[in-house]
Amino acid sequence: MYHGLLEDAKKENIKDVLIHLLVENQSQFLLLEQSLDKYELPSTTLKSDEDLSQGIKRCLIESTNLELEEVDKFLCHFDKGSSRHFYFVIHIEEPREIYLRNHLGFTWDNLQEVHGYSLDGFAKDAFDVFRKQHE
Repeated sequence: MYHGLLEDAKKENIKDVLIHLLVENQSQFLLLEQSLDKYELPSTTLKSDEDLSQGIKRCLIESTNLELEEVDKFLCHFDKGSSRHFYFVIHIEEPREIYLRNHLGFTWDNLQEVHGYSLDGFAKDAFDVFRKQHE
């Protein structure tokens, strides 16, 4: 599914890899409140000793304490300088209480409503890619 993504990034002189997760559960997506009315996706910087699978699991657990059920797909990537931002659509095991470490709160919302939020970084673009793939 994501074979070759890190190798391609290296060939293109990408120095930092960031992982962003579109966490889907029953057609709802998880958004984390970063600051007042500013939201983001669960995200992390990939550690040098991790592969993408390990980074995805760590990102989800550290951001929310949720357990990964499956990675549905690699959605897209965006580059900013020497950083590559990978976006993955994932599904979680049966939802349980979310424990936030670095966020004020969270919300679950459907694809149409997500665009009403002030989203950080490339998140709106990633949701646009998702929407186009599901039209």
